[in-house]
Amino acid sequence: DLNQSLKVNPRHALSLYNRGMAYRANGEPDRAVPDYDQAIKLNPSDAAAYYNRGLAYRDLRDYERAIQDFTQAIRLDPNFALAYNNRAFAWQVKGELDKALADYTAAIRLNPRSAPAYCNRGDTWQIKGDVDKALADYTEAIRLDPQDPLAHNNRALAWDSAAARLVPYDTIAGRYDGESANLALEGEYRVATAQG
Repeated sequence: DLNQSLKVNPRHALSLYNRGMAYRANGEPDRAVPDYDQAIKLNPSDAAAYYNRGLAYRDLRDYERAIQDFTQAIRLDPNFALAYNNRAFAWQVKGELDKALADYTAAIRLNPRSAPAYCNRGDTWQIKGDVDKALADYTEAIRLDPQDPLAHNNRALAWDSAAARLVPYDTIAGRYDGESANLALEGEYRVATAQG
């Protein structure tokens, strides 16, 4: 029991870290932050503690502090792909889309099999209005994880956006006239609905 462990040794960094994780897993990020604070104070070189406190701040919608913690986690572990991915999300929420794209790209470089990173970067391209790049990223996310309903849904929305913008439409997936674009869109929605 973590509480008992901390009664025995209130300065046990791993117990503080683990209790913070338990609080966050139970939907209590506000209770997790003080435990992460203490764990970091006791072990300031623990990238995972900064990362998880960043997740707690993200849950609390304190994106500035989340970015600071993800940045520190990356300083301590430059290969921390999840820290890049989550910092990118925080940048995206703050409207810093170029910074988000740079971080999603770094996350993909570090973990090229991360379907969520491709899907998230596709969302950012979609927000920026670059439907072609969004479609490419959603397609790669689906290739990596064919069962991901979010990637299918978001690609369907991108197809819809592309079909409205230009018919016929050329993409990496081939040539789609208005009718086949609609069929592709309906197929994506069916897949997303069936899986979601």
